[in-house]
Amino acid sequence: MVKCQEPQILPPDVPVEEETIPSYNPKHFYLMSPGQIVRGRYKIVVKLRWGSTSTVWLAEDTSRWFWQAKRYVAVKFAVSNDQETENHEHNITRYLQANPSHEGFRFVRAAIDHFEITGPQGAHPCLVYDSMREIFRLFQRRVPDGKIPEPLPKLLLQHILLGLDYLHSECSIVHTDIKQDNIMLTFEDLSVLEHFLKNLAEVHMLRKMQDDSPVTLPKLADFGLAQHRNSPEPLRHPIQPPLFHAPEVILGTGWSHNADIWSLGVLIWNLLENRDLFRDVCSNQGAYDSRKYLAEMIALLGPPPEELLIERKSVFLYEDLIPSNFNLPDSILSLEGKDKELFLDFADHMLQWLPEKRTAAKDLLKHPWLTM
Repeated sequence: MVKCQEPQILPPDVPVEEETIPSYNPKHFYLMSPGQIVRGRYKIVVKLRWGSTSTVWLAEDTSRWFWQAKRYVAVKFAVSNDQETENHEHNITRYLQANPSHEGFRFVRAAIDHFEITGPQGAHPCLVYDSMREIFRLFQRRVPDGKIPEPLPKLLLQHILLGLDYLHSECSIVHTDIKQDNIMLTFEDLSVLEHFLKNLAEVHMLRKMQDDSPVTLPKLADFGLAQHRNSPEPLRHPIQPPLFHAPEVILGTGWSHNADIWSLGVLIWNLLENRDLFRDVCSNQGAYDSRKYLAEMIALLGPPPEELLIERKSVFLYEDLIPSNFNLPDSILSLEGKDKELFLDFADHMLQWLPEKRTAAKDLLKHPWLTM
C-alpha cells in the first residue's frame, strides 16, 4: 500500500501564490478552503490560478443527479475592493449569449453562472466557467521547440477566427487582449481531468497525440478588458499588450474590432515560430519603447499611408531606428514554397496600417492558406 505524504505546513510568515504580489492585502481576498461548498452546489477542490484581483478554483458541481457524469467548473472569486472589473466581465457575458446557435459560439468561453459571496470586508463577485485543460502558452511549452506542427496551426486559427467572427458580427464585442494566455484549450477527454484530480502533483504531463486522439478545441477567454461596441464611433483609450499594439492604438487615432484582427495576425508568429513578431522594442533600460515598435512596424509593412499621418498630424522622426534587415518573408522559417507564399498573403490581410483595410474574420476563413 502506498502511503500518502502529509501536506507540508508552511510557517505563516512564508508568502505563497497571491501573497507574493506586492500589493497583496489578505483582507480583500475571500478565504477559501478545499471541501467548502459555495452557492449551495459548487464544492471547492483545488486552486487553479491566482492574481492581484482574484483567485480561480476548480470545483465539482454537486447539483448533478447520481446517474449523470460528474461535472467540474472553474469558479473565479474576485477581491472585495475591485468589484468593477468582475461586474464588467459579467455584463460582457450577457452580450456573449447573443446567438448560441452561431458556429463560433462554442469557441468563446463565457461565464455560465454568477453570484456574490460575502466576506468580512464585503461582497466578492464570483463567475463560474466550464473547466478547461490549460492556456495555450502551457500547451506550447510541451511541444518540441514550442513550434506547433502542421496542420494544427491552421485548425487552431480556423476555430479562433470563428470565435472572433461571433464576437464581432453577433455580439458587437472587441476582445482587445488576444494573446497566448487568453486562448484556452478544452479537455480532449474527461479522463485527463480525472487523472489530474488523482495526481494533483502532476498537473501538466507530457502527452503524445495520436491520429485517433479526441480533439481539443481552443476558446477565446478572459473578457475582463473586452468592450461592447454600441456606437460606430471609434474608441481611444489604450488597449492590447505592448507587443500586440495595433497602429491605431499606438497612434491614438481610434480603434474598433479591427484591432483584434491585428492582434491575431501578430499572434501567428507565436504559433508557427514560437517567438514574437516584434522583438527589439525596448529601450536600453528595458522599458517598452513605442518609437522602436513603430520603427519595426515600418520595416515590416513599409511607411504608414499618408491619410494616417494626416489624421495624426505628425511624421515619424526616428528613421535611424528602422532596422534595415527586417522583413516578413525572412521572419518565417517554418514554411516554404507555395505554403509560405500563401501564408504571407494571409498575414497581409491582417497586418495593415489602416484598420479598414484588414479583412474581417468571416472572410479570413475563406483564405486559401487555411484551406489548402
